[in-house]
Amino acid sequence: AAADAAAAAGDAVDAVADAAATEPERETAPEPEPAPEPETAPEPETAPEPETAPEPGPGGLLVATGYTTEEYTAVLEAADYLGLSLPEFQKTGVYVIDFLSQLGVDGYAGVTPLADPPGVNGPETIQFYWLSSEARDVMNRVENGYQITPPEVQKFGAILLTFFVGLSRG
Repeated sequence: AAADAAAAAGDAVDAVADAAATEPERETAPEPEPAPEPETAPEPETAPEPETAPEPGPGGLLVATGYTTEEYTAVLEAADYLGLSLPEFQKTGVYVIDFLSQLGVDGYAGVTPLADPPGVNGPETIQFYWLSSEARDVMNRVENGYQITPPEVQKFGAILLTFFVGLSRG
């Protein structure tokens, strides 16, 4: 039974990965350095401003998700195994959740919200731009169905897909 479940999971992962590959990936570009200001008298030191992510294009949604070092390493190895970048892997995991959630008799109506959503703070961050309306619809269905935030959706997808890759690797 476990072998059948692992084979079915592998087939589902392959099908969803193919479907998710149609969404173009946009890596986060570093912000340009500001022009140097003329020298003035030194000011007292203040805490640096936290870095903010660049704004996505019109209609896009930029989602950043934090991972522990251990989680990040596991996700990186699983993404390498499937030949996907980290943002693509994270997105594919969300598509897997959406696909599997709709397989049930009741679809999302039969989904139980996550009682303990995954933590999304950590030293390693993976960002993804959800650009197309189809991709945003997938994100919204999972977000609303499981009653979790977009960063939690991405982590849920990445961890679930990492688990499936682990099953397929043996």
